[in-house]
Amino acid sequence: MSESIIDFAGLDTAAAATTPTVDTSTTTETPVTETTTPETTTEVETPAADGSEIEAGKETSTHHADGREKNEQERTAYADKQDGITERTPAELRSALKALRDLDPKYASAVRSLHGAFERFNALKETLGSNPVATAKDAMEFVREITGAEAGSKVTVAQAREAAIALHEADRRARESDQQLYAADPKLMEAVVSDLKEQGKLETALPKLASQVLQHLQKESPSGFTKAILPVMVSQLREAGFTGAVNELYRLATASGDKAIIGKVKALGSWFNELQDGIQTQEQEDEHQAEQGWRAEKAAAETKAAQEVHNGIARTAEKFNNTELGKHLGTFIRMPFFKGMSRENLMPLGNTIKANLYATLKADKNYQDSMRAMMAAKTPDKAKIQELHEATVAQMAEKIVRETVQKLYPMYNRGGAAAQRIAGKAANAAAVGTSGAGIVTQKMLDTPGFKIQSLTPTRVAVKPKDLDYSFKGADLHIINGRGFVPVGKGSWRFVSWR
Repeated sequence: MSESIIDFAGLDTAAAATTPTVDTSTTTETPVTETTTPETTTEVETPAADGSEIEAGKETSTHHADGREKNEQERTAYADKQDGITERTPAELRSALKALRDLDPKYASAVRSLHGAFERFNALKETLGSNPVATAKDAMEFVREITGAEAGSKVTVAQAREAAIALHEADRRARESDQQLYAADPKLMEAVVSDLKEQGKLETALPKLASQVLQHLQKESPSGFTKAILPVMVSQLREAGFTGAVNELYRLATASGDKAIIGKVKALGSWFNELQDGIQTQEQEDEHQAEQGWRAEKAAAETKAAQEVHNGIARTAEKFNNTELGKHLGTFIRMPFFKGMSRENLMPLGNTIKANLYATLKADKNYQDSMRAMMAAKTPDKAKIQELHEATVAQMAEKIVRETVQKLYPMYNRGGAAAQRIAGKAANAAAVGTSGAGIVTQKMLDTPGFKIQSLTPTRVAVKPKDLDYSFKGADLHIINGRGFVPVGKGSWRFVSWR
């Protein structure tokens, strides 16, 4: 679910209003709130050696941001940085630029311009290759082709984007027409007729198109041709008075008493009636298929809508879980034992608490039966579902948090970093299974007692190409078919491809 992390925000406020009940077998220290009395200090501004004022927290050419005075090497490095002479500039060019700057202060502006041009050229090389000018010219020519601009003319970014959008739109329309063609969608022919009308070509072009379609249909699919032509043929016979003519022939044949003629006229009438019945049957089948398609689309839409409702209910419930559990966990987090633990350090504990909550809810038969009945409704009552869930979770949250903390950190009420180190290894081993996903953060690596071997690696099909080989012990892990894939600043995913 999207809301998958216990809400650690505002724990101090929540903890102040909530005191967990702890087993009587364990002596619990009262949570201590640290208070700090602000001292009254007077800051004295010290003028810089060059006569400029030192701004608090701001680096200058003579002083660091913390107020310490710079040595000569640090002052030179600061000047290089201001003039854009960075380590990315080759040493020989850096020396030449420095020499030019030191020759006369008036050359400082020229040094910055030269260095800026060099850096821009290098940046273009990184993007466009070893010959960025030629590549840029080729790219501009390609842009002109897309926009339809004349050779040598300038094309703005806005014009290029407009042309690209037009190409994408044309491609979209072509794909849409293809899909309509493959599905025999009537909208395609409606679009063709509409376009012919707008162009004044309906009377000349449409009959030719229809004739060509029928010719190919007769050649490629005789049965399909018969199916397509029969309604038109029967309609034309009716308009020509075929039914009336057959009836008149039957009257004359009956009057003559010639049985042979009467039989032939009856056969002709039966043939025509069979054609009409066949057309009617086909129309009913087409209507039935259309209705089935419509019902399938309606069912899919209803299923999607119901899923969205269920997902919304689940997100709301998950958010309440995180807030309610975080509220009760807050009192423990404020104890001396947990002092100094970062959010990353607390994640395994939070995930274990949530796993225990889910297990408890799953085992609660009354809760499951009530939820199943309400969620099965055609239109679930979200308010009632939320009310039941929140009441149930609120009733069990404190106990789940308390028992989980006591199990993972049995020494939590004794305080101190030493107790943290003793409990750290056991807590990590118990929690990593639920925190899962084999995520390793720098905070976790810095935690006393933490070992990567306790993590369960994420299984992947093949060896990833972006493994971090600088990771401590990476070579040994790779030999064993495991490694670390960067997933963000200061974090990796522990994976295995065996």
